[in-house]
Amino acid sequence: MKKLFFLLLISSNIFAQSEMPTNEPLFPLPINTEGRVSYEGVVELANISKDELYDRSRVWLATAFNSSKAIIDFSDKESGKTISKVAATTYVKSLGKTSFIGSWHYTFTIIVKDSKYKYVITDFYHVNDTNVAGCKSVGAIENSEEQVHGLTCPNRKQLKEMKTILAVETSALINALKSNMSKKSVSDF
Repeated sequence: MKKLFFLLLISSNIFAQSEMPTNEPLFPLPINTEGRVSYEGVVELANISKDELYDRSRVWLATAFNSSKAIIDFSDKESGKTISKVAATTYVKSLGKTSFIGSWHYTFTIIVKDSKYKYVITDFYHVNDTNVAGCKSVGAIENSEEQVHGLTCPNRKQLKEMKTILAVETSALINALKSNMSKKSVSDF
């Protein structure tokens, strides 16, 4: 009887461990060969000049970040490269309400050539720019699990939610970029 009870206790413990929620976001974050979170892609658009793609990218960057701050850090038409620094506010649910919990900062690079462009979104890090006592900056997203260990704000559950929201918003941003870069520029002049 003791053996049976012991086996039941061990099997229930193993089952309980397998049911524990993971700290990974619901949507996996892409990791590059350097072990860093990085969204990258090359999109081909036939018969569109480098200059036209450059102009489209600049217009898109100027209008895309309505709820975030984006600063064009570097832009060179000759090389076709634009680098922007972005700060996107982050909200999580806490005690039944939505709370501001800082900002994700990242680098958004667009490189254009004739008939194609490349985007790279990388260097994600969290900054706690709130006035909430006890909330800390998570830092680089790759180190975030270690940074929140033992914290109450953000805690592991909030970090998971933050990463999930970041993944969803970044995917939406890429889709908006692709949509706008494929639209023909309209000019009456």
